[in-house]
Amino acid sequence: MEREPRTDERSGMDWWNGLGEGDRKFWMKKAGDTGVVADAWAAYQRGLKPMADIELAVSLMDVEARALAQLMKSIGFANVRSISVNDDEAFVMLRACAKVGKGLAEAGYNPR
Repeated sequence: MEREPRTDERSGMDWWNGLGEGDRKFWMKKAGDTGVVADAWAAYQRGLKPMADIELAVSLMDVEARALAQLMKSIGFANVRSISVNDDEAFVMLRACAKVGKGLAEAGYNPR
């Protein structure tokens, strides 16, 4: 008798089934083109592990900084989920947006 998939295995299957063909090829290549979905899932998970923080310095015109600050304040889960592979990636995107928004606010760009 076959066993039920473990939670992580089920998450990997759901992730894979939610990918488009291009994303499947990308993650399979990252996994070494093994042809094994579990390897692609593992490669994806490795990509989510915390890495060293980076500092990002950019030069923006005032109008760009104000517009970007408004975007960072306004963007929500539905916006980023529609362009992400899954919920986990969407939450990572939102965390990054919040950090950019905080940096802009600290620089004096804290919109309405």
